[in-house]
Amino acid sequence: MSTIILFRRDDRPNTTHVGPSRLAVLLACAVLLQPVVLPAAPVAVRHPEGLVHGFLVLRTLEGDTLADGDLIQVAHGDRVTCRLVFHFKDGSIHDETAVFSQRRNFRLLSNHLVQKGPAFQHPIEVLIDGSTGQVTVHDTNDNGKQKVATDHFDLPPDVANGLVLTLLKNIRSDGPQTKVSMVVFTPKPHLVRLAIFRKGGAARDLVRGKRWLLLSSWLNLDRGKRRQLNALFALNRRILKAYLLKESLSHLWDYRYEGAMLRYLQKWIDPLRWQRLKPMEKLAGTLLAHLEGILNYCRTKVPMGVVEAVNGNIKALLRRGRGYRDMDYLLLKAQRLAATKTEFGAFLKAA
Repeated sequence: MSTIILFRRDDRPNTTHVGPSRLAVLLACAVLLQPVVLPAAPVAVRHPEGLVHGFLVLRTLEGDTLADGDLIQVAHGDRVTCRLVFHFKDGSIHDETAVFSQRRNFRLLSNHLVQKGPAFQHPIEVLIDGSTGQVTVHDTNDNGKQKVATDHFDLPPDVANGLVLTLLKNIRSDGPQTKVSMVVFTPKPHLVRLAIFRKGGAARDLVRGKRWLLLSSWLNLDRGKRRQLNALFALNRRILKAYLLKESLSHLWDYRYEGAMLRYLQKWIDPLRWQRLKPMEKLAGTLLAHLEGILNYCRTKVPMGVVEAVNGNIKALLRRGRGYRDMDYLLLKAQRLAATKTEFGAFLKAA
């Protein structure tokens, strides 16, 4: 059995604004799914849907724009047609049209999903008939061969394909956890469950003020601090990945031979290709840009405190001189500032 947990942050029934972060969560859910069939009840209509035209932007967790889109919704009595279209920068298209009824409860009548372009591993077109339970999937495999598969499901009345954003506006924020069904494709169709509930102040307190804790080494933390970190890791798996990468990178400075250090650094960088952690990828680029200085640490292990002190002195010189055009003169000034009187006395005598 598999359950997708969807957090609902607030209750705004009178607005038609759609947050792009919710859309990103919904589009990324398919990789977490396994088949399951459970009974459920449809969501009651608290705020009937009407005419809507929303202009959307889909962004990554780092804030980079992935796609621009439109949400167009038209209502004719109790029958509502909602179309969501995203146009990605690489030319890919995500086009989903859902037709549903809003007579006392929301109920899916039909759903048509089209995904094509480089952003999607396999182009796919899906048709769901809510009344008959027939699901038709048109997909293309790795060899470019197209195939059509038709399955029949005993669809429960709470199927939420194309309706999740609408359901979020109609679920009470002070109510119990709500579970709905969804047909997903891998590309074979499966029926899975979505659990929607509100995470209140306890979750916010768990995240607030933990930046200093994430920067601390695991070995330097007591049992209570480690328990706090474990609770934070259980809430956000990406934070756990970043913390483990940060901890493993500290072993880089234990090596005494350049070849061994270089091999360890390469092994640390290689998994970043599928971790989807942009800050860590940026850090890897910085490490490679300063690779010569990092490898020199094997021969001369300068304490990091000394390095920070030298950097501070150079920044102070730059501020005092309003910048320097001659790099050799700047380095001479930095050397003079860092040396003691005894060292410079010996230097002058030798000169």
